[in-house]
Amino acid sequence: MPIGQVFQYNERNSLIHRLDPRVKLIWLVICSYLGIITETYNFIGLYCLIAYFGTLLAIYALSKPSWRIVKDHLSLICFLMIAYGLFMSLWPWPDPKFPLIALIPPQGAWPLEGGLFFSVKGMFYGITRAIKFNGALLAGFVLITTTPANKILRGLEKIRLPYKICFMMSVAIRFIPMFLDEMITILDAQKARGLDIKIKRPDGFLRATHIALTPMIINSLRKANILSLAIECRAFDPNKKRTDTTKLHTERLDYAFIAFFIGFAIVLTTVLLFNNTIWSAADPFFMSGKTPFLD
Repeated sequence: MPIGQVFQYNERNSLIHRLDPRVKLIWLVICSYLGIITETYNFIGLYCLIAYFGTLLAIYALSKPSWRIVKDHLSLICFLMIAYGLFMSLWPWPDPKFPLIALIPPQGAWPLEGGLFFSVKGMFYGITRAIKFNGALLAGFVLITTTPANKILRGLEKIRLPYKICFMMSVAIRFIPMFLDEMITILDAQKARGLDIKIKRPDGFLRATHIALTPMIINSLRKANILSLAIECRAFDPNKKRTDTTKLHTERLDYAFIAFFIGFAIVLTTVLLFNNTIWSAADPFFMSGKTPFLD
């Protein structure tokens, strides 16, 4: 399976596929909102984060993705979680309960003359932030793989977004998988010419990105030019009123689905507010002195 198909519509007979695109778009907004407000200042916040991510995993399972798609999606999610956790673990978090582990002692050579430390609290902070981000990412995967691009465009129109924005988002959803497949094609062509590229190694990944970047930019500009000419040939005007063969219908399943998640969002918000664990842009925990539940 081409890697681009991981981010394309995957036709299945599932409950999530039968949902109205407008309902799934509203659900995506709710998931993003819950990912922002959920914090782990104590065990209540941790339980809320687990409930939030577990519910998303259940919806993902209901969409019945193929094993190849599941493997690729979870590989990306695990990579982001590990990478962000390790990155934040190198951030100095002074705490007597969790002393820092010196990887490089202070007064070393530049640029690490202050030393390099490993922080358990920083690693936990990074993992929880990655879970919050991955929740919205997982919801996006569900939307893209269970909804055709034309229905996403129609759903965005129905919720009164400007047509120019709807069209740009629809084109972006369609072209991202194409660019990924094109990158693999370029790398396969380079390998056929005898170039040894080991993508799984960090240096090999950077080398492969450098090799594929220039042809991808050139091909992207060429495709954008072809797309603009095709649009002009069809006398496209975003301000004209248009008809659409795609008709959207909201059924009882859609109302039940969105009612459940609105109720879930209200309950989670109420629990976080009463336990003083909701995220605040004006006073995040590293400014107010609060720390994660490890304290």
